[in-house]
Amino acid sequence: MALWFFSFRYLFFFFLLVSFLFSTPRFLDAATTRPLSFTFERFEKNRTFHPEIALYGDAEISNSTVVSSNGRVAYDKPIRFSGATPGFSTYFSFSINEGTLAFLLAPMSPSRRAVLKVAVFGTHVVQLQVCVDRRVSIRTSNLPALGLVVASGEELHSWIDYDGVSKRVQVRLSKSRASRPSNSLISYPADLSSALWREDMSVGLSSWNWNSAKIGSVLYDWSFAVKQGAPYSMHSEPLDAPVCSP
Repeated sequence: MALWFFSFRYLFFFFLLVSFLFSTPRFLDAATTRPLSFTFERFEKNRTFHPEIALYGDAEISNSTVVSSNGRVAYDKPIRFSGATPGFSTYFSFSINEGTLAFLLAPMSPSRRAVLKVAVFGTHVVQLQVCVDRRVSIRTSNLPALGLVVASGEELHSWIDYDGVSKRVQVRLSKSRASRPSNSLISYPADLSSALWREDMSVGLSSWNWNSAKIGSVLYDWSFAVKQGAPYSMHSEPLDAPVCSP
């Protein structure tokens, strides 16, 4: 009897070990298809260096930067948020000659409107747009008071952060990467949890310029990182709420 119990116990642990070994690659695959962060310090024309980058419209790579008048650069893999208080941070440096450059966080479905859009206009205006459950909120800030000249081709640096705990979006802008402002240009309370939970998201930067004969904007580098929230219980999982119309 004791021998049978001893053999059964070790057989049970053997099956657990085999199950773990065979299931590990699937977890690794999931992690590689939904990265938590990425950084592009420069952009290369050879797609083997940056196969994750997708260009649309007239966006193209030139001198290790992305130039565009009416186009978009996007990360070509889905971003998955999880936990009860998901968040993110992104940084990019850019210059605008004419028009607008906007950071977009949107569902992968092309028919869904962006959950969050931060647009920098050549008219010295920064605009934050939040869209959750068909409700759109817009906040704007003028830049002359900061001594920033947008439509001059000057290189600027932007930080956009969403804290899932405090449920607040913050936008910062500076002339220098080394001097991230302690005070935000825009600070807006918004609960994006239900929207980020709902499905895989896409991130990118879009350029618009009414004078298509001239380069509207230049993107020098770009980084993005997901801040996963605390695990949520079964009862706190969000319902399939409606989303903003395009």
